[in-house]
Amino acid sequence: MMKKKAVTLFTAAALLITMSSPALAESEVANAVYGVPCAEGASLGDKGCLPLDVEEGTEQTKTIVDVIASGIMTTDEQANFRPNDDVRAGEAVTVLLRVLGMPPEDAKGDVSESAIKTGSELGLVQENINIDQPMSRLEFVIVLAKALNIEPARDPLPFRDTDNLPLEVRQILAGLYKAGLIQGTSDVTFEPDRVLTRYELAILVERVLKNFK
Repeated sequence: MMKKKAVTLFTAAALLITMSSPALAESEVANAVYGVPCAEGASLGDKGCLPLDVEEGTEQTKTIVDVIASGIMTTDEQANFRPNDDVRAGEAVTVLLRVLGMPPEDAKGDVSESAIKTGSELGLVQENINIDQPMSRLEFVIVLAKALNIEPARDPLPFRDTDNLPLEVRQILAGLYKAGLIQGTSDVTFEPDRVLTRYELAILVERVLKNFK
């Protein structure tokens, strides 16, 4: 059974490598993401077509615009992206399934429970995980490695705060680092136990889309 799950995940990752995520049209972004139309003549990323809590013309802006245009992450009902908010398990798995081209669906409009169910069937997360449980940086990238079938590596990591992690975990991190999917919060720290933020999640999504086209 686990072998079948691994094949399913590998197939999804392979599709991601050969296909970039379809971008939403400007009108679709305005209606589906913001809930209100962008300013007349504005394109996604312009001052008149940005989440209300995102500044124009910064490095953060480009990343957030890219993940919104891909349809993988969205704003809230007030048109805020909330880049510094903690990422919860339900949201994390939902985003990851969208990246894999397997967006969860739920008739009630709340896809978190559906995402956890699908994620557990694929062997990504425990079925009984709380959808509102904050996910640490380490927890999410381990799930990411499973989803993309990233090969562990034996290369040394530059992060001093990962030295006490189990060897298997360090090798998974090394594989992700080698693939260009993770970086540290500084040259020598990864902060594995710190809760992942929505902006950090957006960065990871952007790297996956860039490295697995």
